[in-house]
Amino acid sequence: MRMAACEKINMLRKEHPSAATEEYESWHLRYHHYRQAVHMFVHGLQAYYKERYTEALPYFNQSFLHNRCAKSRGMELAGIDNQLISFFRRNCLQHVNGEAMQQFEADSDVSDALTLMCNQILPSLAFLSQSGVESDTETLEELRGKWCAFLEKELTEAKVSKLQDFLTKMFENFSEVKLEPPQNVRTADMKDLFNHYGNIINKAYDVGDIQRALAGR
Repeated sequence: MRMAACEKINMLRKEHPSAATEEYESWHLRYHHYRQAVHMFVHGLQAYYKERYTEALPYFNQSFLHNRCAKSRGMELAGIDNQLISFFRRNCLQHVNGEAMQQFEADSDVSDALTLMCNQILPSLAFLSQSGVESDTETLEELRGKWCAFLEKELTEAKVSKLQDFLTKMFENFSEVKLEPPQNVRTADMKDLFNHYGNIINKAYDVGDIQRALAGR
């Protein structure tokens, strides 16, 4: 991405000097989002492979937001492959959802389950809806179906009331939800980021996750 930016700016400096500064700023911003996307993705994968799914999920969501900015203005080949982020986010969300469902059914006090449901699951549904990835749309419907099935279980009135409120929110039109701007964090220097990225991607390759992600599974 950096090489493409340099080539584009050098060409503009020769042909359209006045446009070079604006184009440079645009590329600089996209490159910033690209670094942020990689940083978030790496941290998400590191937590994911330690089975810390509630920690990993927000990283994948933030990586998606930054990656979308890096791919703006027709730069679809820039950034991380969308299939990779979507694959790990889907799997991570399924784990978080499973934990929330287990807590909701087993615990008399559903405070922890509601925290996961409202702070992690619901916000992630908008990302699934707006990613443009078919498997994400299928996962969204699958999660809705799992929670609807809870209505057939024997639950206390308090749980039924909370479940109905949650289901109402689950069936909102997430395609119209405006996603918040991505958060910016201080990233590691490029050498460290490159090494961390290489190490965690190699691990993902070794267990077959990269292959499954790119195959759309």
